[in-house]
Amino acid sequence: MDEDGSGSLDEAARTLEIFLDMLAAESSDTHAFFLAPYYAGGMSDDEQQLRAKLLALATEQSLASTSSAWIVLEQSFLAMGWDPEHSYT
Repeated sequence: MDEDGSGSLDEAARTLEIFLDMLAAESSDTHAFFLAPYYAGGMSDDEQQLRAKLLALATEQSLASTSSAWIVLEQSFLAMGWDPEHSYT
Protein backbone atom coordinates (compact mmCIF):
# COMPACT_ATOMS: atom_id res chain seq x y z
CA MET A 1 0.00 0.00 0.00
CA ASP A 2 1.01 3.58 -0.53
CA GLU A 3 1.74 5.90 2.39
CA ASP A 4 -1.61 7.64 1.89
CA GLY A 5 -3.41 4.34 2.44
CA SER A 6 -4.13 3.62 -1.19
CA GLY A 7 -2.80 0.61 -3.00
CA SER A 8 -3.94 -2.46 -4.72
CA LEU A 9 -5.91 -5.21 -3.12
CA ASP A 10 -3.26 -7.65 -4.41
CA GLU A 11 -0.54 -5.82 -2.48
CA ALA A 12 -2.60 -5.85 0.69
CA ALA A 13 -3.38 -9.54 0.27
CA ARG A 14 0.31 -10.36 -0.24
CA THR A 15 1.29 -8.34 2.84
CA LEU A 16 -1.30 -10.22 4.88
CA GLU A 17 -0.07 -13.55 3.51
CA ILE A 18 3.51 -12.74 4.50
CA PHE A 19 2.39 -11.67 7.96
CA LEU A 20 0.35 -14.82 8.52
CA ASP A 21 3.22 -17.05 7.32
CA MET A 22 5.60 -15.35 9.74
CA LEU A 23 3.05 -15.53 12.55
CA ALA A 24 2.61 -19.26 11.99
CA ALA A 25 6.37 -19.83 11.88
CA GLU A 26 6.99 -17.83 15.05
CA SER A 27 4.06 -19.40 16.91
CA SER A 28 5.39 -22.91 16.64
CA ASP A 29 8.43 -24.64 18.01
CA THR A 30 8.51 -26.95 15.02
CA HIS A 31 10.75 -26.40 12.04
CA ALA A 32 8.64 -28.40 9.60
CA PHE A 33 8.71 -25.45 7.22
CA PHE A 34 12.48 -24.97 7.08
CA LEU A 35 13.23 -27.31 4.16
CA ALA A 36 9.76 -27.21 2.60
CA PRO A 37 9.98 -26.79 -1.18
CA TYR A 38 8.23 -23.45 -1.46
CA TYR A 39 9.34 -21.86 1.78
CA ALA A 40 12.35 -19.60 1.60
CA GLY A 41 10.89 -16.19 2.26
CA GLY A 42 11.34 -14.39 5.52
CA MET A 43 14.59 -16.13 6.40
CA SER A 44 17.67 -14.32 7.57
CA ASP A 45 20.88 -14.64 5.57
CA ASP A 46 22.19 -17.17 8.10
CA GLU A 47 19.01 -19.24 7.84
CA GLN A 48 19.18 -19.17 4.04
CA GLN A 49 22.79 -20.37 4.15
CA LEU A 50 21.92 -23.16 6.57
CA ARG A 51 18.93 -24.18 4.44
CA ALA A 52 21.13 -24.33 1.32
CA LYS A 53 23.72 -26.50 3.07
CA LEU A 54 21.10 -28.85 4.51
CA LEU A 55 19.39 -29.20 1.12
CA ALA A 56 22.74 -29.95 -0.52
CA LEU A 57 23.35 -32.69 2.02
CA ALA A 58 19.79 -34.02 1.80
CA THR A 59 20.03 -34.43 -1.95
CA GLU A 60 23.43 -36.14 -1.89
CA GLN A 61 22.34 -39.62 -2.95
CA SER A 62 25.77 -41.27 -2.65
CA LEU A 63 25.65 -40.88 1.13
CA ALA A 64 22.43 -42.83 1.48
CA SER A 65 24.08 -46.16 0.77
CA THR A 66 27.39 -45.56 2.56
CA SER A 67 26.40 -44.38 6.01
CA SER A 68 24.44 -46.20 8.69
CA ALA A 69 23.58 -42.82 10.20
CA TRP A 70 21.88 -41.67 7.00
CA ILE A 71 18.43 -42.85 8.14
CA VAL A 72 18.66 -40.54 11.18
CA LEU A 73 19.61 -37.60 8.99
CA GLU A 74 16.92 -38.40 6.45
CA GLN A 75 14.27 -38.52 9.17
CA SER A 76 15.47 -35.13 10.40
CA PHE A 77 15.29 -33.68 6.89
CA LEU A 78 11.77 -35.03 6.46
CA ALA A 79 10.71 -33.57 9.82
CA MET A 80 12.00 -30.20 8.62
CA GLY A 81 9.81 -30.32 5.51
CA TRP A 82 12.20 -31.83 2.96
CA ASP A 83 10.46 -33.43 -0.01
CA PRO A 84 12.74 -35.98 -1.68
CA GLU A 85 10.51 -35.92 -4.79
CA HIS A 86 10.87 -32.18 -5.29
CA SER A 87 13.55 -30.63 -7.48
CA TYR A 88 15.11 -27.83 -5.43
CA THR A 89 17.07 -26.33 -8.30
